[in-house]
Amino acid sequence: MRGAVSHAILFATAAARPWSPAAISDYVRERAGGPRAGGGVFWVGEGTLRRASGRRIAALDCVESAERECSGGEAGPEAPGGAFSVRRLIVYRDPSGNGTLLHVPDGRAQKPVPPLEYTHVVRIGASSASPEPAVSAARADGSEVATGRTLRSGLRQRPLSRVFTLDVQAEAPRRGRGSRSKAEAIGRSGDAAAALLTGSSGAGVPGTIEEYELRVPRWPGSSPLLGRELLYRRTGPCPSWCGAGVCTTELRLRRCRPPLAKRTLARLLRDCLDTDGRASREQE
Repeated sequence: MRGAVSHAILFATAAARPWSPAAISDYVRERAGGPRAGGGVFWVGEGTLRRASGRRIAALDCVESAERECSGGEAGPEAPGGAFSVRRLIVYRDPSGNGTLLHVPDGRAQKPVPPLEYTHVVRIGASSASPEPAVSAARADGSEVATGRTLRSGLRQRPLSRVFTLDVQAEAPRRGRGSRSKAEAIGRSGDAAAALLTGSSGAGVPGTIEEYELRVPRWPGSSPLLGRELLYRRTGPCPSWCGAGVCTTELRLRRCRPPLAKRTLARLLRDCLDTDGRASREQE
């Protein structure tokens, strides 16, 4: 069935060694490209949104671009890692799998659920206070969205792949720092931060847990695209349009070439055009 993604097995705990500074830099490069990637990298995929009870609320379509931030984000000897921007669009579809947009009651009528769109700057870097990577996310204007407490991270070396895992619990943004530059605002951030925002009304809510698994093939002659997968699971407050409660968002994304990402983006935006010819979007 379309969008039926289950990560129960994919996210099973396995022995993994902690991230070294080199592993952190490798993760950022695989996630968003190198300093000279030129235009970044692209990810497309599907997923599901469920209640804590397991009931499916929506099937999800997603397209994402990630690009390394070379200005103020390059790793230095004191803080291995790197900053990068993430732009993501998620479209909610009927859970039956028929491909139509999800609709919710609006008085006596039904209205389509607006897609979720956001752009954030994220960073992952070594922490002086913990062996785990430090994580936070900022908006494009430099204002902080949330920090994250790393619950688990690791790197598993398999015969034909490397598997990066990163689990983060959101914490509220710090207060009273005033206006800061983008570099200051993302000083302790990471890719998991990109997920601290995927829950619309639940963005940055303390207690929200994000789980990432990035799979990178390492067989002889493997291309920079083939076989690369990003698995993501968020457990936290439900989106505002579906009421109170706890929901789980799961996405399975694969790295792709720019033409496929652009075609996917065009299709999703076309599906979301309202009668006035404007894309209705819910932004974080």
